[in-house]
This record gives sequence, C-alpha cells and structure tokens, in this order.
Amino acid sequence: MVRGQEQSTGRTIRTGWTETDDPRTALTTPDAPARHRGPGARRIAGALTVLALVAVAMPWLLLRGQDPEEVARAYLDALIAGDLSTVREHLVPIESAVDEALTEPLREATPGRIAGYTIEEVVVRGVVATVRVTLRNAREEHAAVLTLSAVPDGPLRALRWELEPVPLPLLTLGPRASTGVVLLNGQRIEIPAVHWTGRRTDRPSVALHVLPGRYTVELPATGPHLVPRTAEVYVPPVLGHWQTGLITVDYRPSRDGLSRARTVILEELAQCLLSGVARPPGCPLGADLPADTPGSWLLLELPEISYGEMVGDSFDYRGEGLVAEFITAQGGDAHGGAQSGELPAPGPRVHRMSVDFGVTLRQDGTGLEVQHWAFTTLRPWPR
Repeated sequence: MVRGQEQSTGRTIRTGWTETDDPRTALTTPDAPARHRGPGARRIAGALTVLALVAVAMPWLLLRGQDPEEVARAYLDALIAGDLSTVREHLVPIESAVDEALTEPLREATPGRIAGYTIEEVVVRGVVATVRVTLRNAREEHAAVLTLSAVPDGPLRALRWELEPVPLPLLTLGPRASTGVVLLNGQRIEIPAVHWTGRRTDRPSVALHVLPGRYTVELPATGPHLVPRTAEVYVPPVLGHWQTGLITVDYRPSRDGLSRARTVILEELAQCLLSGVARPPGCPLGADLPADTPGSWLLLELPEISYGEMVGDSFDYRGEGLVAEFITAQGGDAHGGAQSGELPAPGPRVHRMSVDFGVTLRQDGTGLEVQHWAFTTLRPWPR
C-alpha cells in the first residue's frame, strides 16, 4: 500500500457457472425441484421400515415365547419321577451301549436315586442356552449342565427351546459265563446277543445305560453246584459321560460243587497213578526220568484243592501239596530200560516229589470233566 492512498473495496471475480452477482450464492448448488410422492410410494416406504424393525426385533420377540429353565425343569422332574419314556427320548445314543436297564421295576428296586435338584444358573446366548444344576441324593451332590437350542416351530411363530440329548451313566459288565441275562438289584435284564462285544471269546462285555443309584450285579442261578458271585456298584447323582470299569461277574462253586470238583480231580489223578510209566501223558505227575521208564506210582499226601475262577463255561482249580513217589521197576535204572552186558541189574529206585498243579474243568451234559491240566510245578521231596 502507498502511503497517502485510501484502501478501496476489492472486486468480486466470478468463477464457475453461476450468473449471480451475489458472492454468497455464487458457489451454491441450486435446490432440486420438489417431487410429489404418491400414496403408493409412501406405503412402500412404510412397509420397508416395518420390515427393518421386525428383522431387528423378531429374534428377541420369538424367544420370549418359552423359558429354557422350564424345559430343563420338566426333564429333571421326569427323571426324578421315573418318567422313563422322557428319559429315553432325550438319551444320547451310544453305539456300544443299550438301554435295557431303563425299566420301571429296576428303578423302583434301586436305592440311592436322585432325590432333588437346584437350578443354579441359566445363560442364554442367541439361540443356545445352558442350564447349570446341582443334583443330589441322600448322600452327596454333583454339578451337571444341560444344553438347550432354540428351534423354529414354523414361519413367524415363537421359537421352541429343545433339550439337547443327555448322556446317562454307563455300567460295563463282563460276565465270565456265556449268558444273555444279568440280574441288577434282583431284576432280570435280558440282553440280546447282538449287543455283546467279544461274544465269540471267553470275555464278552456290554455297556448299560443306567440311572444313578446303588446296584448289585450278578448272574442268574444255574443249579445246586454253582453260586453267583455278586458285585456292588455305586453310581453317584450325575448326568454326563460317567462310566464304570469292567465289572466281572461269575459263579463260584457251592459246597457241594467244590466237593464234586474235588472228586473229579482225584479220580483223574488216580488214573495217572495207574499209568505205570515215569511221565504219564496228560497228567501233572512226572519223575525226572525218561517218559517211558517203567515203574509204579504211590500217592503219599492228597492235595489241597481250591477254586480259582470261571472262564466261559470252564472252571479253573488249583491243587497244592500233593506228594507222590515213583518206584522204578526191577531192572530199570535212572535212564530207563534194563542194563546190558554182564553187570547186575540195579534194584528199584524211588523218586519222591511234591506237586502243585492247575486244572480246568468243563461242564458237559452229564457233569464235570477235566478239560486240561493248566500247569505243574514239581519239586524233590523232602525239600
């Protein structure tokens, strides 16, 4: 600025496409011409707004139709009341397990059942709900979790909460006898052969879905010579993946059965004593001589016979403390046969021994018979 000159007002330079001289409107876009909306357009806009609101609110509104806690309570009440059809309906299927033990007579005969429950917490996340509960009997309590899913009942209808399958405890039984029947708390449970695993072996097994409680497991009575051996199992108040180990059930001989087995074993030993050779084939006796060395056996002390176990249709016994001696025949020697040449024939020699043995008996159509001698331990006598 040159001193002495007054500052003048600046000019406005027009730019753009506007024709106005007002600088405030030179850069302003003119308003679009107003459109007239008819009734149809307004209805469409309103419908779209309603649909948007429904899309946001519908899941919440539909889930208001039912409470997952009510569904969980209905199942737990059925479990305690013994509504086994409801229990089966919600049971987790397991390929190797059967539900033949879910019967009303067995439930009534089972002590220690679930007596009550408490709903601890219900958590809903979208269309999945979890219900945490405490189950109890007269002895203890355990936590369990039930899971529910919301499933549609139809278009624009309230969602229905559905209980996911619930696993029950499993008893795994391994009877040592060939059988299709077991007794639980005195109740006869028939199990089809197709459900047994390893049924072509001596150790078949089966897994049974059961309700919590206390169980006695045994095989059915089979006659005067065998007595079922009982196993006891306690299943705590749980719902979930809980399983016993293999529960072995079999028979033991009755007093008469043990006497009968002893007689059969001693009769078989008597036949061995009559063999006339040092090592009778198929017998637990054997002198330290060539097998065909001639001589005679004498039984000095009878063995103590005890029962071992049952495997399939066979019964294992053990004999201990048998004392016998083998006397070589005149003219035999420690190597068997007669001496040759001019040396005089040796006199009889005595081989005395203590024998422990195992023997397996099998029940046939007429009675017991020796199937095989399982093992033999020979020791010189006296030691």
